[in-house]
Amino acid sequence: MIKTVEPWNKLNDAQRQSYAKADRVWNGWRSAEEEAYGFYRDRLPEFDAVLDASWAKWSYTSKKDEILGVNHSVKSYNVKPPRDFPLFLGVSHAHSRFLSQQLHIPVRTQWNPVDVDAIPMQRDKSERLLSLNRVMPTKGIHYFLDVCEKTKAKGDVAGDDSTLVPDQGYVNMVKQRCAKSANVVYHGLVSDAERVKLLQNAKATLCFVDGGYQEVFGMQAVESLAAGTPVIAADSWGFSDTIQDGVTGFIIKNIDEAVKRVTEVMDGTVRFDPAVCRASAERFARGPIAQRLEKTLKSVQRGCRW
Repeated sequence: MIKTVEPWNKLNDAQRQSYAKADRVWNGWRSAEEEAYGFYRDRLPEFDAVLDASWAKWSYTSKKDEILGVNHSVKSYNVKPPRDFPLFLGVSHAHSRFLSQQLHIPVRTQWNPVDVDAIPMQRDKSERLLSLNRVMPTKGIHYFLDVCEKTKAKGDVAGDDSTLVPDQGYVNMVKQRCAKSANVVYHGLVSDAERVKLLQNAKATLCFVDGGYQEVFGMQAVESLAAGTPVIAADSWGFSDTIQDGVTGFIIKNIDEAVKRVTEVMDGTVRFDPAVCRASAERFARGPIAQRLEKTLKSVQRGCRW
């Protein structure tokens, strides 16, 4: 264990603001990563292989070859890292294909691990829909509100609305729409316990995208399935990997289709088995994903390159 800087969720508002002022494009993340890199840069040679999950991939400035870079963003790098074998990983199959096409290099897929053990399955559901996502325009929270209005369904909006969200005007718009709604409750950033309860009680979790954005993985979809709750999601990269259309939820093309599917779920025309949803989520549990990653790291240690 190499101690570097405090994790973002342990910083107070003043500390976050100080990072953000020095790093407006990345909202503070890049500056924090650069500072952290100074703590472990000289120790990289001690390790057989390194997994770099940072946004800016500082370890790629070193001379070490055995570095795998996990990407968590739609936006690719403008050029590939300055090495013969970048060993890049996407977090869904479509995400990996996109990165490969953009950078003209092979990119493999490494799904994100999800702590499904922290989210017990619950069979009994309420008659409420759930939006659990960072409150940003690209995450399509406004579409969730539109669907609730069109179907007259009750709903809950929860997710990060802190200073990590640059468009606070959008946050306020969502809050105002919820306040005026007779059916939707705005929760904002909730505790882990509250998040689990919302996931367990929801009839379905809805996931949208907007503005050309692609969800590269979609942690909330897997967490919902772990709770035994089906997911109705936009036809976006990560959801294609995590949701089995017609089995654990629906992949929808537009809002009209979302309204149709929500209506079917709410009136009981379509029913999903919570146990099947839970079993699907187990594919992304920490244990299996860690084993897969360990296998990849060992292959890199032995000289595998791509």
